[in-house]
Amino acid sequence: MKEDEFTKDENGEYLIPIDLPVDVIATLAIAAHEERMTLNEFLVTKITEYCKQVIEECRTKYNPNFGDDRTCNCGHPYYRHFDTYEEMFPCGCKYCECGTYTEPNLL
Repeated sequence: MKEDEFTKDENGEYLIPIDLPVDVIATLAIAAHEERMTLNEFLVTKITEYCKQVIEECRTKYNPNFGDDRTCNCGHPYYRHFDTYEEMFPCGCKYCECGTYTEPNLL
């Protein structure tokens, strides 16, 4: 969609077209009211939070194509930052206090 195809509210904020059953909209409206937000503000806030979680999960999830022997800032290989017994859960480095794999700055 092009920018001019989106609808804006009276404050100039973009409205997100969604098709939900009336009972779902009513439940969301109650939740928005409880948090003292408009329905649109509530939806944007919740969608933003969800997107941030998905992005973070993608960032920390094991990537078999990344290169297992690439070295982290801590000096240990990439694959050592994941638990091979727990479906490659991003557990942090197994040999030091490094919490997540960080690509070394080579500049």
